[in-house]
Amino acid sequence: MNKKFKIGSSMSLFLASLSIGVFSGGLAVFYRFLLSKLEVVRNTIYSNNSFPRAILIIAVSFVLGICVSKLLKWAPLSGGSGIPQVQGELIGAFNQNSFRVTVSKIVGGAIASLVGLSLGREGPSIQLGASSAKWLSEKFGKSKTEEKLYLTAGAAAGLSAAFSAPISGLVFILEELHKSFSKKVVAISFSAAVIADVIAVWVFKIKPVFSFGMTHVLPTKYYLLIFPMIIICSVVGKLFNCSITFFQDIFAKIKLEQDIKIAIFFAFVSVVGLFYKDILGGGHSFIENMATHNYNSFFVLIILLLFKMFMTSTSYATGTQGGIFLPVLVLGGITGLFYFNLMSAFGFVQDVYLSNFVVLAMVCVLTAVVRSPLLSVVLVLELNGNMTHLLGLAFCSIMAYFICKALDFEPIYDILLKRMLNKRVEGNGVNDEFTMFDIKLGYNNGVSNKKIKDIDFPKDALIAEVDSNGEKYVPNGDSVLKTGDIVTVLVKDEQLYDTRMKVLEVFGENNG
Repeated sequence: MNKKFKIGSSMSLFLASLSIGVFSGGLAVFYRFLLSKLEVVRNTIYSNNSFPRAILIIAVSFVLGICVSKLLKWAPLSGGSGIPQVQGELIGAFNQNSFRVTVSKIVGGAIASLVGLSLGREGPSIQLGASSAKWLSEKFGKSKTEEKLYLTAGAAAGLSAAFSAPISGLVFILEELHKSFSKKVVAISFSAAVIADVIAVWVFKIKPVFSFGMTHVLPTKYYLLIFPMIIICSVVGKLFNCSITFFQDIFAKIKLEQDIKIAIFFAFVSVVGLFYKDILGGGHSFIENMATHNYNSFFVLIILLLFKMFMTSTSYATGTQGGIFLPVLVLGGITGLFYFNLMSAFGFVQDVYLSNFVVLAMVCVLTAVVRSPLLSVVLVLELNGNMTHLLGLAFCSIMAYFICKALDFEPIYDILLKRMLNKRVEGNGVNDEFTMFDIKLGYNNGVSNKKIKDIDFPKDALIAEVDSNGEKYVPNGDSVLKTGDIVTVLVKDEQLYDTRMKVLEVFGENNG
């Protein structure tokens, strides 16, 4: 093949990023546009209802729940946020059917938004971007290595489309998906993310996710004051992670057919909507109301926090197509507002800093839940559109990160991926006995210039192949690994997650 057409060439990277940005990014933008319109329809449906109409809404919601269940059976890997599925695809644990996942994600996500499940569009947008980019790679006849590059760029384009945040799309794939740095990954992913954002702004005329911003910079004298808030946010993050897995287990133990369980929950959500529709959905407008209109009652805020957490955890437990990114930001906003009111009651803070506390708490809780401090800061910066708040956001995010490390609980997407892999081993998914995944040795690896026999490598894993500057070979004990090598590791399915974590630690690539 001519060099200029190889995946690593500048022209090939440009064409790939252009096609992914337009196709995958455009699809994710359409999904965002669709859900925003359905949110308006939902608010109309749940307003001013008579008793007969309320019964009709509940009945229709029940039927829609059955439809979603059928979609999940048709495309099992389309459930939930989709981020663990993308992570699993990158390590070779899953092999998604691109067409089925895409259709199920859009239709199921649209139904969930219409009914009002407390789920976000951000995770699904990432999976939509990734699965559609995988479809492109298949149509272009790309190799498995190139397919993963396409999938990564599609995920970045998806997040960029969901939030109008192209830099966050890049940071997400580096900090959350790959957990390492590659110039090739940066080039194609960032380009695709920018193109996706251009489509959102120029083609669909979509406005920024949030219309509020922090008008005043929080003085550094308040930093000691917000430290207790960071601790509270970290606890909220841990509680949320625990509630997700708790309700997943509860839902699995209910001895009813999946169709009926999901349908009953959809009907329940419609009942909630008839009484208080503002708590439904991802929570875009809810956050904006918090940042501009103070809720003065401590009791009301606590009830809102717990109920939103309950609605999000139970919605996610059903496996319905939807994510947790935005609901997590809502939880952070409620926590920040609660703490602001507490400090304001004692005269410690001025009213002009209301939005600061809301936004800073959003960063803290997001960091606590996903354990990606850089992504949390960059995302909120892009949403707010003001770099003058970088110091405060960075302080809160870093402190939340280290507090969560001290509390010793796993990031939510690692937890969800591990649970999915365990479920897969039990027979609900792929039946392969072994799985392979690739690791590129970055500059911070701990095995360069060492013989494989001298590396304390997990006994449950095998180095099957090494790609050194394009030359592939099957290594032996005397083979020496070098920086930049792509190492293919073979591991048994039932030990995939734990062994992969051990391998990353040995290679010095696990920064979680």
